Amino acid sequence: MRAHGTNGRYAGSYSAETLQDWTHRIKDWRRNERSVYVYFDNDIKSAAPGDAQTLRSLLGED
Repeated sequence: MRAHGTNGRYAGSYSAETLQDWTHRIKDWRRNERSVYVYFDNDIKSAAPGDAQTLRSLLGED
């Protein structure tokens, strides 16, 4: 997955609802033995690290 920001212009943090939806998708892919890589590129105003950490927490990977 590549995340370029909420408007596709490398800016904006993702909502909790969006990250939760991704969590369900990632868990489904993993159950089907797929490798999953997520790249956050919404780095304007440093939103990427926080979104990545939130997603890791939702996946139980803190």
